[in-house]
Amino acid sequence: MENSATNQEIINIWKRNFEKVKEYSGGKCFWPVLSPNFVKNTILFLGINPSGEKDEELIINDNLILKDHDKINLQIKLEEYNIKRGGYKKYFKEFEKISEIIFRRKDNFDHFDIYFFRLRDSKKFMDILKKDKDTPFFKDQLKHSINTIKNIISPKIIFVANKNASKIIEKELDLSWLDDKGFYVAHIKNRKVPVFLSGMISSTRSIDDYTLKRLCWHIKRAIKWYDQNNKQNGTN
Repeated sequence: MENSATNQEIINIWKRNFEKVKEYSGGKCFWPVLSPNFVKNTILFLGINPSGEKDEELIINDNLILKDHDKINLQIKLEEYNIKRGGYKKYFKEFEKISEIIFRRKDNFDHFDIYFFRLRDSKKFMDILKKDKDTPFFKDQLKHSINTIKNIISPKIIFVANKNASKIIEKELDLSWLDDKGFYVAHIKNRKVPVFLSGMISSTRSIDDYTLKRLCWHIKRAIKWYDQNNKQNGTN
């Protein structure tokens, strides 16, 4: 699988911190979120971390399970089902709408979380992160996610769909604001990538049709700007 090296590094982080993950999860260790192959060169929607910690099939009873390729592939297929086939519709439905309006295909987008630790309670997660963000467990996750965004996914547009993730990405990608365009820009390798920072737009915070129309109008113009400003690099 194309993403095998990306997913293997996530698994390695879990191997090194197996007992710590159990501690954070109340005595249980859950699979990290693993990614199916990326579409690339499209819109990348970023979240802060996955949920699913109440799902029994995500529990890892033994560190050795992290070496089981069949179980690893099962987790990747589960995430593919969630993203592309309606497995977690209430979260991904707004991303599908945006993709369909812009590309006339509801599955022409990528999704990635900047942390891979499962916890639905966002306040509890942010409390843990605030306290332990400089520990190897969380530092390694963030380092790996930023590296993946820059060197593997190669997005044309980044849309950060979480308030806390937006603050992190603004710092980690050293964003600059273009006042005349109404979006941020990340310099990734030799490309200038438009970035939209936002709170959640899905689940209980679905956006209305009028806001969705205006947002897609803005993203279309950001894509055009990307194409115009990266022609010389042959990356559009």
